[in-house]
Amino acid sequence: MRRQTGALLWRAGTAVALVCAIGVLPWVSHTDPALTVLKARSADRDPTPEVLAAIRDQLGLDAGPFRLLGQWVERAVAW
Repeated sequence: MRRQTGALLWRAGTAVALVCAIGVLPWVSHTDPALTVLKARSADRDPTPEVLAAIRDQLGLDAGPFRLLGQWVERAVAW
């Protein structure tokens, strides 16, 4: 039983680490996350500063990657 619990915790920790690593990629690659979201939502729309600012505000991207990941982990644990 204890071995199964350890394996489950290891897998959960690995999954959280992988999600966090993927979440930090836009900032590591020096790509604007708001621009990535805009392209995913509507590729034909022009990336004006107003549109990008609205996306950043809507998603809270100005908080930075570590604060966003911290909030995600808090919600995942509370779930």
